[in-house]
Amino acid sequence: MSKPKNLETEERVNNLTTYSTEEIKTGEKWIDGKDIYRKTFVTNGKGKTNIEDLNYDEIFLDLSNSYLIMDYNNRILPLVVITVSASVQVNTNQGMAYIENGNLVVESGSNIDFTKAVITVKYTKK
Repeated sequence: MSKPKNLETEERVNNLTTYSTEEIKTGEKWIDGKDIYRKTFVTNGKGKTNIEDLNYDEIFLDLSNSYLIMDYNNRILPLVVITVSASVQVNTNQGMAYIENGNLVVESGSNIDFTKAVITVKYTKK
């Protein structure tokens, strides 16, 4: 039995507005018709997080829902430079993130250090 339309709509709205460290199927479709998923990673500062288990095909870093937290005053900084190719990295004073060899890589900037990074990715699956 299928869900009533109002429950399907409510579920889709919740999936589009809820962020989690668990995988969420957003209800959106990519240009090739594949489903879009979202997951948020919380790291303890800079480093690498293996994301191969996402089984992603296309992956996108969500700038509007990714940021850095500085340790000395809990100041939240936007993640201003994000690139999906290590060869296109741009140094920034704050910090950056990119995908490289199945890892989500978070680096500190030249002028600050941070204790936590919150990075949201959207992706399609193979």
